Amino acid sequence: GSDPASNNGASKTPSKSSLRLKRLGFVGFGGTLGGILGSVIASFAAQILNLSGLLILAAILLELSANLSVELGRIMQRHWEEQMKYISCGDLTSLLSAENLAGQQQAT
Repeated sequence: GSDPASNNGASKTPSKSSLRLKRLGFVGFGGTLGGILGSVIASFAAQILNLSGLLILAAILLELSANLSVELGRIMQRHWEEQMKYISCGDLTSLLSAENLAGQQQAT
């Protein structure tokens, strides 16, 4: 625990909680920036487009975000399935190696 070499190794690799905090900082910054830029873009669009133009633009953006959300769900599903295959293959490999060890011990 108090070994200086172990402390140096731990300080060089960031912990999961610090990575999460960093990611949350980026998410917070993106949300703030999106709120500011979104209102600026909306005010300019309101000056250029009339009400029907704004409604059409909103419908297009909503459709785009729905399609992107569905595609992201598909990507996440494929990733999850690949992870489950990888984990199950690792479990099968460990079972196989355990059976081989048991067989070798019985043979001797």
